[in-house]
Amino acid sequence: MRTAASEPIALTSARPAAPRRGRRWLAVAAVAAAASAALAVGPSLISPQSASATALSHLATTAASQDDGPIPAGKYVHLSITETQSGAAVVGDPPQPGAQAPTAQPASGTFTREVWIRADGMTWFKDMVDGRTFTWTANQGTALFSPSTVASLPTTADDLEAWLRANSSGSNSPNEAVFAAVGDLLRTGHVPPTVARAAITVLGRLPEVRTETAQTPSGAAGVKVIFDDQQVRTGHHYLLFDPNSADLVEEGVSDGGTSSYRSTTSYHPLADAVPTSVTQSAIDPSQQVKPT
Repeated sequence: MRTAASEPIALTSARPAAPRRGRRWLAVAAVAAAASAALAVGPSLISPQSASATALSHLATTAASQDDGPIPAGKYVHLSITETQSGAAVVGDPPQPGAQAPTAQPASGTFTREVWIRADGMTWFKDMVDGRTFTWTANQGTALFSPSTVASLPTTADDLEAWLRANSSGSNSPNEAVFAAVGDLLRTGHVPPTVARAAITVLGRLPEVRTETAQTPSGAAGVKVIFDDQQVRTGHHYLLFDPNSADLVEEGVSDGGTSSYRSTTSYHPLADAVPTSVTQSAIDPSQQVKPT
């Protein structure tokens, strides 16, 4: 959520086929199995004195100073997302109301989405893929990272990490599931500052994580947080932050070969309303008659 315009970047929906985590926009998949949740984390490989630890500490402090938080009544979080992928066909996230929406994104191409989120979880989408536009709506009130859930998440790193481990799954390892869940959480655009600080602190506890400086979509020097575990995947998964706002402005996955995925998100000022052109044409996939 923003009260002033912020720089562009992304949410996640699809991944290259081999390393893909099956998950939906603005939500992490189902609750992890108890065995996964109970796995011990072990000490982080990031030394408290390392450059990565310093970068993440500064980023967490910046996040805590922002003015994001619960969505005010009568307002809407407004996001723009652009995804680019190459080298691998993936199943996309748009709904499947008969033949009105695509069920897969091309092996190489670009997918864009605008999102408006209300405090009760009602969400409107405007998807653009292959030159076609689809508008739809869904009630995200029971989603894992619904506005009400995000507003009530733990504000300490210990408690938030425990919650994430108990409620995230679908990746190649429990630690990677936590890494991806932090990305899902921070991209919602309505995370309270103390929760955002705790989430970034959790990233620094993952032994597979390192940081480096990388260019953001706006051309600034950003903090790239990389999850790299060659025992569970070739290539790597990364989150890119704007160091001045702690906004998560880009996410990507590479298989170390020919397949890659990049997603960028723009955080717009809070909207007073969803455009009429979207509300009047939006379908509710849950109400559509399935083809026989």
